[in-house]
Amino acid sequence: MSSIQSTNNTQIFYTNGIITSKKEAKKCCKTIEDITGQPVSLHYNDTTSSERVIDISVKLVGGTILLAIAVSNEKESDEKVLLDTAIGLGGAMLIGSGLYDLAQLQNDKNESAEKLANRVTRYLEVDSTRKATLVFHSQGADIGLRALPLLRSFKDRIAVITIGGMVSIPNKLANRVCNFKMNGDPVSSVVANILSPSDVKKICQLNNDSWNPIGSHDATYYLTKKHVQNTLLEFTSKQETFPDRKRPAYQPKLNKYGVCYKG
Repeated sequence: MSSIQSTNNTQIFYTNGIITSKKEAKKCCKTIEDITGQPVSLHYNDTTSSERVIDISVKLVGGTILLAIAVSNEKESDEKVLLDTAIGLGGAMLIGSGLYDLAQLQNDKNESAEKLANRVTRYLEVDSTRKATLVFHSQGADIGLRALPLLRSFKDRIAVITIGGMVSIPNKLANRVCNFKMNGDPVSSVVANILSPSDVKKICQLNNDSWNPIGSHDATYYLTKKHVQNTLLEFTSKQETFPDRKRPAYQPKLNKYGVCYKG
């Protein structure tokens, strides 16, 4: 729990991406606190460890390779047919196990999203003047995309920022939304374009000073960008609530392609 006290009834909730230690996630929380002067509560996303990623990948890739070998081999004898059949069955079993693990991962992300939604609900329902800003990095954005529909009754008091999200958040799910992507970041610039809902039309593209794809995806690197810092300050500053009408979602200035380029 942060030692910083909120000065305007605003709580920030941060959700990290995959393969992130709790120490690294807490470091990001501290950086956000230093930027905003507001308390940050960590919702630690531990659904996808490096071991889990490797295990699922090995099963899916290895099983596919075994199936390909079984199908492509020439069937020169009955013994070869039996061998290839065994190889193919082994490959199919590996793929099946990998798909099961992948489905379990989705269930774990749903459970994490529900826990986040419950935490935010408990905070907001205490006082109608309370507000929450949700910051999501990488896979954390997928957790957020699953959690926000559970928070629909509080959406007018929720602001959302994604940094390097594997999905982008639609404006309709919160009062204010800004999705930050980075040139050269394969997660936000490639994966998110495939996985994001179709109604996400506007994002904020940041200039990238790093040629390292891993470095360009790092949460702390996003947080060094002035436009990210300014948006954090804007979203966590004192905001009026609009109980009787919908407040327009935050819209950065966009070029003709619907993209905002900022350093």
